[in-house]
Amino acid sequence: MIDDPHANRTAGADREPGAVRERVLSALVRAGGPLSIDDIAASMDVHPNTVRFHLNHLTDEGIVEATKATASGRGRPRMLYTATDKAFSAGPQNDRLLADVFMHHFASRHTGALGAAAERAGREWAEQALDERPVVPGGDDVARLVGLLDAWGFSPVLVEGSGDERTIELCGCPFIHEVEQLPGVVCPVHRGIAAGVLARLGGTWRVAELTPHSSPGRCSLTCCLADG
Repeated sequence: MIDDPHANRTAGADREPGAVRERVLSALVRAGGPLSIDDIAASMDVHPNTVRFHLNHLTDEGIVEATKATASGRGRPRMLYTATDKAFSAGPQNDRLLADVFMHHFASRHTGALGAAAERAGREWAEQALDERPVVPGGDDVARLVGLLDAWGFSPVLVEGSGDERTIELCGCPFIHEVEQLPGVVCPVHRGIAAGVLARLGGTWRVAELTPHSSPGRCSLTCCLADG
């Protein structure tokens, strides 16, 4: 049996459908005008069926618009595809780049009081985040803090402690890339987030200490009663 090079190219492309779809959309965005399936396939060196598959999805989502080309000669007119306005925000996002920009700007503006400013920023963010959700009086505020930290990607574990002091082990860091660059900014932000949550929940508890890398793969957040 003779191998079909087109089939091989299609199979290889389909192993990463998200990446291929981004390339199809990028080809249309950069073209600035309508392209046919064959035009896109040739520019990407993939089989037209692969391009057709992704164009169908992009069209269904309203990111690409399909129109019939003017008929010339026999046969059905070709379909031409154009990126819509939705394509502007449909491409891959780079939140890390934005975080890096703000972090380095923040660090350059707050030299000398960087930790305090970063903690204040985390606290203000947390208080605002909780303003957008109802807070029910009563209950275990430290347990609520654990639930929020879990939702925000810290993978927290509540460690048993005394009545007036409790420790939360943070087993994940959603900002590890940023921590490696500017720990003096990000670690205080973590502390501020926890402090802001506890304050917004009523202030019965407060953050006593945040110990980065207290054990391999973990940071420790110690909370104590506010009047203790």
